[in-house]
Amino acid sequence: KERCEELFASLSGGAEAVKQDGEKWQSVWLVNDPERKKTTFGNITLGEPMINARLIRKDFFEKLGGFSLAYSLASDRDFLLRTACVPGEKIEIPFLTYRYRWHTGSSTMTEGNKFTGRLSSENLAIARKHLSCVQGAERKVLKQWHTRLTIQLAMNALESFQLKGVLNALKEGSSLDPFWTVAFLAEIARSLPGFVARGGKTRSQLLHSR
Repeated sequence: KERCEELFASLSGGAEAVKQDGEKWQSVWLVNDPERKKTTFGNITLGEPMINARLIRKDFFEKLGGFSLAYSLASDRDFLLRTACVPGEKIEIPFLTYRYRWHTGSSTMTEGNKFTGRLSSENLAIARKHLSCVQGAERKVLKQWHTRLTIQLAMNALESFQLKGVLNALKEGSSLDPFWTVAFLAEIARSLPGFVARGGKTRSQLLHSR
């Protein structure tokens, strides 16, 4: 038993998401840098949580209560944020331990499919939950994530011409970020070139037409 208590709480390897383009496979994102593998608030929220690249001891998992059934799509982020808050040796290993095939039916790598809004809403609920119990650097990171999530919700609503959704996101985002509107307008400007290149179609429209 004493020996078991000395062992690691989790191992984190590298992860890659790939997408098929005709007969070729393209890398969408790759996390193999030791710093980006660490179980930190920044990596879990603003980076890739990559839950499947992490090997977690069963007793450590159970001690934290496992995955919350309150979130059907985003329970991995909630669990990893709880993991980041408690002591336990978390080791990064120099190997790629997970490769994910990005596809339009994915429930978590949504890229504008039918799960996008639900995933964003669950992540927002998780951000609010953890904002209520952290301070300092972790709170700053969660506020950044909150801004990013509310902007994403506003963009989703804008694509669907849902003014009420945009206004709700504006209210929620501005409650923590006084410069939210500026960030939202910057995101619209950033998205315009892609919108024009797609012939006036949103990414969601392209996905739904496949």
